[in-house]
Amino acid sequence: MPAFWEVAPKSPQSDQSSRIRLPKVSDVKRISEVGGLAKALLELQTSGKSDNAAAFDAPKTVFNSRLQAPRRVATQCFQVDRMSRLAKNLGVSLNDVVLSVSAGALRSYLIEHSELPKKSLTAGIPVSIRADETVGNAISFIIAKLHTDIADPIERLRAINRSTTLAKERFKNLSSRMTQEEVFGSLVMAPHFGLVALNLGGRGVPPVFNLIISNIPGSKEFLYLEGARMEVFYPISAITDGLALNITFLSYAGRYAAGFTACREAVPHMQHVAVAAGKHSTNWKRPP
Repeated sequence: MPAFWEVAPKSPQSDQSSRIRLPKVSDVKRISEVGGLAKALLELQTSGKSDNAAAFDAPKTVFNSRLQAPRRVATQCFQVDRMSRLAKNLGVSLNDVVLSVSAGALRSYLIEHSELPKKSLTAGIPVSIRADETVGNAISFIIAKLHTDIADPIERLRAINRSTTLAKERFKNLSSRMTQEEVFGSLVMAPHFGLVALNLGGRGVPPVFNLIISNIPGSKEFLYLEGARMEVFYPISAITDGLALNITFLSYAGRYAAGFTACREAVPHMQHVAVAAGKHSTNWKRPP
């Protein structure tokens, strides 16, 4: 493997598939695709269903502030099999459990700071649309409610499942992977990147969503380097103006390693979110 700073020599028969492919007009010319895409985006913004999460429908929180220079990173570990059993028993996805654990932690943090909004927080969620084992990313993007307004962890988990199912069905009905990934996912993210490009992120403009929560599958077996075993792999993700907190779960060798990355000034005592996530991953009892 070449070092990351090396530039590969030009080949007379270079592999065009390795280049970034931008959507072509001809790719979305078909009326069925354009119509389906327009319908999906319209439903995203106008659906009257209580579990629908539209862009700019998120309440303003400390997580949607401007960034300052200092950063804070916190970590937490979870047992994948425990969360998988819970998902199977309740008929939800493992990703729904990850979102529910995160939502419970965010709810606890905001209550601690007397800033929990009555309206549910929403999350931007990368979703894999890979249908084979080819190399490269194959992801789209959805927005879902975290239902931080619900105290009962089981009820909150079921509500999150309804929201993610609604969002996933919307883009799965699109007729091609290109439309799902390169067009729909890009258009869902476009409002946020537009605010960042115009230097409006965190400046009083309603947030597109409150934060990004990612669930990334990693190796199921231990990995080694020169005989040394990698015990844990904590992800550290990017944050931007208007999205001052990012939560990323990475599965590895039977455990989830979660990385919580935030602006230290915008999200004070952010490590409390990681601590609360650990508690919510084991406490699924209904509140008294």
